[in-house]
Amino acid sequence: MKIELELPEWVTERHIRILAGVELVAYKLVHEDKFKIKTSRCNFCGKCCMNVRVDHMFGRDPKTNDCRFLKKNGDIYECGLGLGRPFSCCITIPKHIRGCTEKFEEAR
Repeated sequence: MKIELELPEWVTERHIRILAGVELVAYKLVHEDKFKIKTSRCNFCGKCCMNVRVDHMFGRDPKTNDCRFLKKNGDIYECGLGLGRPFSCCITIPKHIRGCTEKFEEAR
């Protein structure tokens, strides 16, 4: 799918993100010249929601240290909030997670 938009000048001072539902599809950060497009999707391993900080803003399960909304569903992990998932969780790019399958490449 190709999208062409004429955006107002003020957006050059902001990060721009495109989502499909709650999934980040493309983004352009203020200091970058080009959009990055998702080339490989999440495999729902749940690692980005596991072992979160003590002061994690959404709270954590005291038994597992995982985000309290992380739920196992068969072989995958999902956010128990569904479409109510926080925006910050939708736009986070887990570059620090070993084995993460979510990949983005610069647009041509």
